[in-house]
Amino acid sequence: MTSDERDRRCAREDGTFSLPDLKWDGCANVYICPSGKVLRTTGKVHDGMMLRLRASKHDCSACPAKAQCCPNMPARQIPRDLHGHARDIARRKITTKAFLKSRDERKRVEMRFAH
Repeated sequence: MTSDERDRRCAREDGTFSLPDLKWDGCANVYICPSGKVLRTTGKVHDGMMLRLRASKHDCSACPAKAQCCPNMPARQIPRDLHGHARDIARRKITTKAFLKSRDERKRVEMRFAH
């Protein structure tokens, strides 16, 4: 899946900001909203597999883009899988020639096992 396909899949139909509109900072493990505010996590694991990153209610209430970002909530929150960093690496590798070659070779082997 290319980043364009992922962006379309994650796009929201109600006109509010979607995940591709936010920037992920992997070094600090935070999202940055289009207004430059930071969404942080407490580190608590929810449902055994995800972290919830939240913006400050104070930041969101004073933001001019609140209507586009989180119109039905006091502050923006985003779930992120515990293994999100591994998924990001895999998404980057999907576009390489080495991945395409490996995928083709893997299909040949897997088809032999399937038959």
